[in-house]
Amino acid sequence: MVPALVGLMMSVPQELKLPPMETVTLLIFKSGTRPEGISQEAVNEMQKEHLDNLGRLFNERKAPCAGPFADGGEFRGIVILQMPKDKVAAEFEFDPFVKHGLLKIELYDWMVPKGLFTYEWNDKTGMMKGTLAWVKAGPGVETLKGEELNKAMAVHINHNLDLMRTGEAGLVGPAGAKNDMGRGFYLFLTDDKEKIRALNEKDPLLKSGYFVMEMKSVWMGQGLFKKLAQ
Repeated sequence: MVPALVGLMMSVPQELKLPPMETVTLLIFKSGTRPEGISQEAVNEMQKEHLDNLGRLFNERKAPCAGPFADGGEFRGIVILQMPKDKVAAEFEFDPFVKHGLLKIELYDWMVPKGLFTYEWNDKTGMMKGTLAWVKAGPGVETLKGEELNKAMAVHINHNLDLMRTGEAGLVGPAGAKNDMGRGFYLFLTDDKEKIRALNEKDPLLKSGYFVMEMKSVWMGQGLFKKLAQ
């Protein structure tokens, strides 16, 4: 079992039942460097090949969700892959944006409940704007300890499960390994940041500042996630 999940499970009461979990890979595309002398026509052709590769991964049931960030900047897009990190590079070997350095890849282990992917999106289903979020240790990380922290962690986990039961989020779960980005990741099925902040008021770890959340809007297909069973 992944150490991060072991630590999470040891810190909550035994009566808290987690659903069966799986490890997926969260891929984040970040801006690379455009080669000198490359024409816009060549970039357009690369874009087509890039999207064709993402479509292949979806059709092969390897990547249930992918999409670009909505606000540009360094963060360019995400892909969720149902495979371990060490298998990902081979899937993007011939992606021209990656091959020629226009996009850089960052990979993160992500523990999520099993069985939430539909693989049912098509062009007619349409796109929606959601939010990728991640939490880091906040200024209040030392304020909760011992039994108080255990109780807050149990509420935090149940709240995250409820986000998937109600359809507020497609996926929520802890990072499967220590990294510089976040302790856990969220894919909210809304771009309404005020709504997300209101939802966070129900989470004692966020409300107390034990965790702080960062958010970025992202485009994705509609209907890609099932609700978590009650």
